[in-house]
Amino acid sequence: MKVLLTIILIALTGICKAQNGYIITRNDERIIGYLKYQRNYLDGHPEIELWKTKRDENPKKYAMVNIQEYGIKKDTFKIVTEFYPFKEEATYIPYIELKLLNRGKVNLYVTNELNGRTWSAPGAGGSMVSYQSREKNYILEDQYGEIIAIDREKMTEDLSYFLDYNKYARKLTSERFKYKQIPELIELYNKEQ
Repeated sequence: MKVLLTIILIALTGICKAQNGYIITRNDERIIGYLKYQRNYLDGHPEIELWKTKRDENPKKYAMVNIQEYGIKKDTFKIVTEFYPFKEEATYIPYIELKLLNRGKVNLYVTNELNGRTWSAPGAGGSMVSYQSREKNYILEDQYGEIIAIDREKMTEDLSYFLDYNKYARKLTSERFKYKQIPELIELYNKEQ
């Protein structure tokens, strides 16, 4: 009897951690069910286990690199592979998850994954240079799928690539526009489109 109760509790624990959501695969297949974010026990890569029902006996596991978007409750995440976040720089990130903040003509994402994370880029003479970021980064995507991170030093130039920066920045503040105001700027821009 104790063995049976233990098995039932273990099974329920796994199901209880799963939350309502959906995934969109790289093949544009949308699957709705109960999602559980986890690491593959063999290689340690992140994956999502998806149950179509709470009693699904054969949940499917999807490696994050095979997913283009997923949503859990009210949060939506975009998975970007082979990402070059900054225009005119060779910085390369093989895989990153971006949290959607605002969807519209211009999508706004944020990531903290760069916090404390090191990635490499080609340096002079064929060497590799490592970078590390500890700050929140905003990332924009236009209607054609062009995605770039907004560089703090080139903020005006990067934002101007997506919208009339001067027009919208002046509507928000008469003082110097700050990086942390990007969500307000994109929300205003998307409302007017």
